[in-house]
Amino acid sequence: MSVLKINDNEAIIGFTDEENAKKAYWLNVSGAGKNRKLWKFLGVSKEQETDLTLNLTAEFHKITVADLAKIIARHEKQA
Repeated sequence: MSVLKINDNEAIIGFTDEENAKKAYWLNVSGAGKNRKLWKFLGVSKEQETDLTLNLTAEFHKITVADLAKIIARHEKQA
């Protein structure tokens, strides 16, 4: 695995080797073995998802409030 793309808004991590990409697909999407068992490759549990959502929501709120305060201050200076 390697970083395939990175910029200010996103980072994409993926496989540079086609064979490993196929294996990951079989295990994570298609299913592997007789019973087509899925393995959550780099998966996030429901508990982790909830924790991330709560933490990111609070951080997003702080950033948004700070940015809004700057916009209001600029607007008041212009008025």
